[in-house]
Amino acid sequence: MYTDAHRLVVQTFLARGVMNTKDVADVIQKACERCGVTNSGQNVDNFIHQINTKLRINTMEIKKKREEETGEEVYALVQTAETEVGKLATDYHPKELELFKEIVGKIVTSEEGEASSTECLNLADSLDRRISKDDAQTAIKKFVEERWLYMDEEGQISLAARGILELEMFMKESYSDFISICYLCQDLVVKGQLCDACGKVKLHYFCAQRLFQTRPNPKCPSCEKAWRHQIPRLNGDVNDKRQNEGRDTRDTQVDPTQPSTSGRRKRVAPR
Repeated sequence: MYTDAHRLVVQTFLARGVMNTKDVADVIQKACERCGVTNSGQNVDNFIHQINTKLRINTMEIKKKREEETGEEVYALVQTAETEVGKLATDYHPKELELFKEIVGKIVTSEEGEASSTECLNLADSLDRRISKDDAQTAIKKFVEERWLYMDEEGQISLAARGILELEMFMKESYSDFISICYLCQDLVVKGQLCDACGKVKLHYFCAQRLFQTRPNPKCPSCEKAWRHQIPRLNGDVNDKRQNEGRDTRDTQVDPTQPSTSGRRKRVAPR
């Protein structure tokens, strides 16, 4: 049954956009306590499923995906309508959206599935809608802060889970020759490990760890040639290489009873 607790959780997603599994569980618990709703021990996925039955009427959905860089599992509120940029269209100016799409193209068409911050900033010079370097730098910072993009400590930019979920249809239609499906989980993969021998098998970092961690001599599951990449080492849901980078410095303790201070257009949860 769709209750006030579900509406409160939706309002939190409208304000935050994306949260990890722990934060979602905390938000659900606080929302149920505030609204006097008994959760009956149902897990996060069941609660989100109840929300999605209502959200789909409004062409929205809360989807789950692992971050390609860290393996962290997150939930993101995305648009399901067939538009190029989905929810971004309601939050950003047209020139920022054009810059974002160019950055996505730069990342998706690169062999490494990433682009340097300098390369992304220089894309501002080729846009149809003029945007200054300062405005472009501010926009890129927002894309990272709001977790559409991921930037590592060396300034390399890749797509975050939220960005992939929102733009999956756009990427498949616009960059079909560059998009791969992970051999193990059968989900879209932009940044991962590709078999050097056959060039057919690509794996998320966390899927490569899962597939090869117990194999002393890992081989490609397709051509059976040696897998020449270093096997990623994951600690829980977080890649050891990335766990100290602090990708989101905002307080992750979410109180769903507090109004959003993001300055974005206010949205109302479906009743």
